[in-house]
Amino acid sequence: SKRIPVVISGFPEGQEWQLHKWRGNQGLEYMKTRAGACSVDVEVRDESGNFGTGGPKRRMKFRDFLQCMEKGNSELYLTTQGEEGGSIVTPPANCFKGDFPHLPKLLGSLIPHRVNLWMGCNKHGSSSGLHHDFHDNLYLLIRGKKRFRLFSPLDTDKMPTYGTPLKVHWNGLIEYREDSLSSSINSNQPTSRRSDGADKQDVAQYKLQQATETLQRIQEMGGSADAIHEAELGVEECMERCLDFEAQNAKDKAFESGSDGSKGEERTSKCKGGEGAPQQKQHPPSFCSIEAREVEQLFQHGNLGSRGQEFPGLHLATPFCTEVRTGEMLYLPCGWFHEVTSFGENAETEQKEKCLTEESGVLEARGGDGED
Repeated sequence: SKRIPVVISGFPEGQEWQLHKWRGNQGLEYMKTRAGACSVDVEVRDESGNFGTGGPKRRMKFRDFLQCMEKGNSELYLTTQGEEGGSIVTPPANCFKGDFPHLPKLLGSLIPHRVNLWMGCNKHGSSSGLHHDFHDNLYLLIRGKKRFRLFSPLDTDKMPTYGTPLKVHWNGLIEYREDSLSSSINSNQPTSRRSDGADKQDVAQYKLQQATETLQRIQEMGGSADAIHEAELGVEECMERCLDFEAQNAKDKAFESGSDGSKGEERTSKCKGGEGAPQQKQHPPSFCSIEAREVEQLFQHGNLGSRGQEFPGLHLATPFCTEVRTGEMLYLPCGWFHEVTSFGENAETEQKEKCLTEESGVLEARGGDGED
């Protein structure tokens, strides 16, 4: 497939789609009734009015959040929730059973990863910041408008990400050096994920379980000595692979805690304000250091003005822009960099805008990259 974004007009039809119940003032009352008692983590916009960048969150009841929206509070935004309980449908979306399918037919063989409800109230538009995701996304816009400014994963080397890209898989999935994903600064390890997003340590543990079960079956069936020996070798190989991962994990944890000597002490000495001082905000590796207003400058004027020297490769990237309006959907493959500006349905009267985002897992369609 071409792995490119696609805007789809209209929502899928059928009894399994009941998102019209969420619209208008009656929709807000409906949502309070169905999910008002649910607790959610609401993001507080940062100084620039943006959201989605790992900033502070506030725990509150969904009904209280909706009341804030009705009053025109533009400081709060409902974004991605945690993964407590292991469910792919996160609060408050998990309270609307029957209003939408967890596995839309239009996604084909893609495996769902997470379903989120995004909701906010804004006057001039708010930005997500330029970043990419690690799963394919399907956006369904219930109300309002979203403007997407896009860059292909083919331009990864030109993007000013906080992390250090290590590899771009055939399907657009971008991997980062391990030191981009944690506080460790001593590692430059090989890629830890396959092209379908699966963690290689999880895969190794699964293969060990499978090899162990195979050995047990051969023994129970009275297999030959050669068959048992071959199965035992398979178990040993898988076990060594798992032990390698565990050894590396232990090494990383020891380094982060400073138990290996001066490196840990050096890091703690850089903290300002002593014990109890707030830690510096940790930016996700998939986010870019360029600000939303600078992305605006790039798209409108084709340059970054006085800051062009700080992002020398970005002006060489190929930009794309599209809008998604009420009742439309956007399929966005993983790895596509996007800066999303969300607008209320009527910015002049501060109408509310809601977006249900389904983050679907990337399915390995070609047998992976040949690695374990």
